[in-house]
Amino acid sequence: MIRRYCNNWRAPYNSIAQTFNKAMDIGVLGEGEETFSEIIREYDKNNLTESTLGKIPGIIFWKRGKIQKTEKRPLIRPSIRSLLQLEIY
Repeated sequence: MIRRYCNNWRAPYNSIAQTFNKAMDIGVLGEGEETFSEIIREYDKNNLTESTLGKIPGIIFWKRGKIQKTEKRPLIRPSIRSLLQLEIY
């Protein structure tokens, strides 16, 4: 079961491991839009195993009683031009 936990969203990437505890199954590091969607997709397929979790970038989870941190997920950086509605100018 995924337990709900709200961490301080301003916490730096590396400080999450210090607040992660046994009451939590999975923590999302950095921007969570893509990461959380990927976790939910695997959950819906009933496929949340240590193996699949290890392949999802940007998370922290327990693996055999030890904290496992996956690689960082790249930041979502939309191009500034795509955000501007230039046709109205």
